Amino acid sequence: MPHRSTPPSLLRLVLAAVCAVLILPAFSHADPLPRRIMLGTQIQNTSDETRNRLGIAAAGGVEVLMVVPDSNAAAAKIRKGDVILAVGGKEFVNVAGFLELVGTLRGGTDVEIRLNREGKERTLTATLKSLPLETSDEFDTEYSFVDSPAGRLRTVLTVPRNATSSRAILLLSGLGNAAAEHPVADPIGFRAIATALTRQGFAVLRVDKPGCGDSEGGPARDATFDAIVKGYAAGVRLLKSDKRIDATQVYLFGVSIGGLQAPLVAQQEPVAGIALFGTAGTNWPEYLQENSRRQLAFSGIGPGQIEQEVAQISAGWKALVDEKLTPDEIADRHPELGEWVEQNWGRTSSHPPPTTKSSRRSPTRSSPAAGHFARSPVSITICRPRRRLKTRFAIPNSQECLRLLPSPNAWSNG
Repeated sequence: MPHRSTPPSLLRLVLAAVCAVLILPAFSHADPLPRRIMLGTQIQNTSDETRNRLGIAAAGGVEVLMVVPDSNAAAAKIRKGDVILAVGGKEFVNVAGFLELVGTLRGGTDVEIRLNREGKERTLTATLKSLPLETSDEFDTEYSFVDSPAGRLRTVLTVPRNATSSRAILLLSGLGNAAAEHPVADPIGFRAIATALTRQGFAVLRVDKPGCGDSEGGPARDATFDAIVKGYAAGVRLLKSDKRIDATQVYLFGVSIGGLQAPLVAQQEPVAGIALFGTAGTNWPEYLQENSRRQLAFSGIGPGQIEQEVAQISAGWKALVDEKLTPDEIADRHPELGEWVEQNWGRTSSHPPPTTKSSRRSPTRSSPAAGHFARSPVSITICRPRRRLKTRFAIPNSQECLRLLPSPNAWSNG
């Protein structure tokens, strides 16, 4: 049989289809990440008084203080005063364990909730509703994900409508395991920053850390520094691959520890510039001591008490990092650090809460100390090849912070 060559146009079509299939899994909505849920309760650790009154013998559980109307908790018929003992057949020690467990639940699934109500145990069943998505009437909000060694990480991209050759910014968050999105209530945190920048014409990307929000790779507390950096680098690649974005005008905006990660991300994926806000320029123990002294001073504690607190913080982190002890082991071997352990990790599995109250006072939004702290000087550094600008501002509030961010024209030259 004579050989027939494939027409070039057909060959190009086949190759294009194969390439499309090969790159589809990285950023496609065809295989979305399962959506997380919000249970809809205000809770606290179960008090000894409540445990004795309801006849609860085992430790653990959380006490329900409030149920949000129209929430998953309301649909499950959870009530104020209930003590939740297990979710999906899994028990937990305290509020932190409960929140970590709820964070693994996904919308569209059924879950059993075992609780104690007025001294009697009962099991409720609920079909969970997914958390709503962020939306805006001003610009497009797109949910997707990037692949990383830790697993698929949730991304939220806000982009001006009908954008072409838009500049883009990847936001790198500070220490903590909060999700990068804020779909309920008014925009706060990085959503507020993303909203302000998108209004100025930027495309803005947020990438969850492993184990946070909808993302895979949990639990979040075990996510390594390197895994987080690689997730952000995948975010840069996502921005560069978007046809609406100028791949030569992708920037990084790092806050707190995100400012330390931004240069490492840029080593893996070159960017046009880096902006840093409220970051550190020293090692971790020295940073903790300096930051703790400043925060304690703003809370009104005297110099002598500050030094005692800072000494305990230093000793605690030395035991954790240098001696490589677990919180339980620290409480066992260093009883004087029991209060520090509880402040950072809650009640450990083998130690009850301390009988004395903490002398440490944390500033609140309504206190004068909180206002003083909000006006403390911070540094903003904008770095570009062969250029460096460093300025010192007094930031009175988050809205003023947003006004200090550069306009699109300020980012025009790499």
